Parts: sequence; C-alpha cells; structure tokens
Amino acid sequence: MSNPQQIQECINSSTQAANTLRTTANTLLCAMERQSATMGAAHIEMSINSLVQAKNLKS
Repeated sequence: MSNPQQIQECINSSTQAANTLRTTANTLLCAMERQSATMGAAHIEMSINSLVQAKNLKS
C-alpha cells in the first residue's frame, strides 16, 4: 500500500512530466505532433486526478 507521501511524490513527478510534455509540444512545428503531445499531457493529468483522489482517501 502506498502512503500519502508516496502518492504526493508520484503526483509531483507526474505534474512535472505533463508540464515538460506541454513545453515540448509548444516547440513542435507539426500540428499532429503538437496535438499528440498535448493529448499525452492530458492523459497524464487524468492520472494525476486519480492520484489526488487516492491520496484524499488515505488522509
């Protein structure tokens, strides 16, 4: 079982990954590549929301 601190660490690293992906997406010239990278960041955000819910259940 994960404790709230471990979940928070996962939230932090996932947030950083999503932000990095968005930053990279903004540098891409191809619209399809930008869209794919942006959608990837959105999927990470969905995972972050699940992590936040899990953390709240543990608290």
